[in-house]
Amino acid sequence: MHPRAKNILFNFAALLIGCIPVLLMLAAGELYLRCRSSAVPRMRDVIEHNLSDFSIPDPVLGMKLLPGYEGAHHVKVNGSEVFSAEYRIDEEGRRITPVEHPESRDKAALFFGCSFTFGQGVEQDETLPACFGRECESLLPVNYAVGGYGPQHLWLQMNDPEFLRRVPRERGVVIYGFFNDHINRLLGNKRMIDDWGGWLPWLSFEDGRVVKHGFMGDRDRNEQGTLNFLKSFHMGRFILKRLGLLQAKQFTDEEGMDGLVAFLLLIKEKIAEILPGYQFVVFSYPWTFKVEGLTERMQAAGIPFFDYTHAYPDQNANQDRYFYRDGFRAVWGHPKAIVYADVAKWLAQDLAEYCGGDEKTIGDAL
Repeated sequence: MHPRAKNILFNFAALLIGCIPVLLMLAAGELYLRCRSSAVPRMRDVIEHNLSDFSIPDPVLGMKLLPGYEGAHHVKVNGSEVFSAEYRIDEEGRRITPVEHPESRDKAALFFGCSFTFGQGVEQDETLPACFGRECESLLPVNYAVGGYGPQHLWLQMNDPEFLRRVPRERGVVIYGFFNDHINRLLGNKRMIDDWGGWLPWLSFEDGRVVKHGFMGDRDRNEQGTLNFLKSFHMGRFILKRLGLLQAKQFTDEEGMDGLVAFLLLIKEKIAEILPGYQFVVFSYPWTFKVEGLTERMQAAGIPFFDYTHAYPDQNANQDRYFYRDGFRAVWGHPKAIVYADVAKWLAQDLAEYCGGDEKTIGDAL
């Protein structure tokens, strides 16, 4: 054998031998972490639901409601029923909103948002749009909300050529129901994507316009292929956690709020373009987290914003009065009927110029 080839072979063998202790250490670490994981009982709650009965995949939105569905939604946590509610979906994929004298309402209130505005866990006549319809008899409420949706879905819905055909009135108000997790849904959050949000649309801002790239799961695979491979091993997750690469957030609170407001401003401009007879407003649900500085940013952008975050002073001490314990990881989750009834009253007061009153105007929220 040529001396140079022999030297290369010797160096290669030495490298392999040198790697053996490292591989053995990694294998031992993996075995230890697996044994430890199996020995320690998991405290995660078991959540049972039948969401798949009334939701179907969509190539643009990721998911939408099953048109024409009629049936019950059951949720159990650790075998105990949290709620059972009847849902009815119309042929356009919207939850039906029962309302009196629809023909006499010459303007519409188009509700957008997530499962909060959809009314997960409450009956047809207990949803926010239904309650609002009783508080404001001049506006026809229409429920376009779907569980899991974020601000990007409102943008995509507004850019659907079929959307204008489904709008029932030429004038009215577009109402977007917000809570803090919508920032994660819009900008992407590692934990959210891993847990359930891979189907959320992945949008970005490029040269002053919105570009759809696919879905959050695609982004996660494209940007973190190696990380995802390492996360499949206990030892890999241990190392990544120590390196700070398994953090839930990928952006600061400031970046999150700036991204949200910039996106909502684009939506406001889109609504003015395609629905010139409509005003765009945003409100925040009563919730346990307040996004500090959001109200000021909304006002600076000229977006009417009604902040109900701390409307219940006792909500932290009385969560079970206002919310079901059905959230992901079985934390306090969706509002109960009492919240929707109250929010409907507050909205009707803040939209008095549409609801037959003259105490307030939308400009008061700016």
